[in-house]
Amino acid sequence: MYISNPNAAVTASDITKFGGVAVSTGTGVGGAGIPRVTAAIDSFVAPVFVTGPVLTVPAADKADYTPDPAAVAVIFTNTDASQVVYLRDQVATGGVKGIGLNPGASITLPTTAALRLTNGGASSVVVTVNELRSS
Repeated sequence: MYISNPNAAVTASDITKFGGVAVSTGTGVGGAGIPRVTAAIDSFVAPVFVTGPVLTVPAADKADYTPDPAAVAVIFTNTDASQVVYLRDQVATGGVKGIGLNPGASITLPTTAALRLTNGGASSVVVTVNELRSS
């Protein structure tokens, strides 16, 4: 990490430690490669709730949805009064229907995977989407 100050005699510094602790980066859950922020025990970092799109799933067809990369959970609500909509991973093959979302029901999925909504009914179904994002 480099910090630059155009008003100082030294224009850049290589920062490898903060408070005597080495900067840790990485990829994955363990934090190797991802810059981390530490929140104190008496602090609270609030997630962001984002109203997403309204999806219309055509009759006897499908609609695909890919959450924002910052999404930690996605809430789907079937606004139809009579038809079930099914949610599954986009890569599932064959006759896999997935999770049935009953008329008027909501489901929260802790996922960032691209999803497919399928409708076997005779008319289109509207599904609202909301995301819970970590940033």
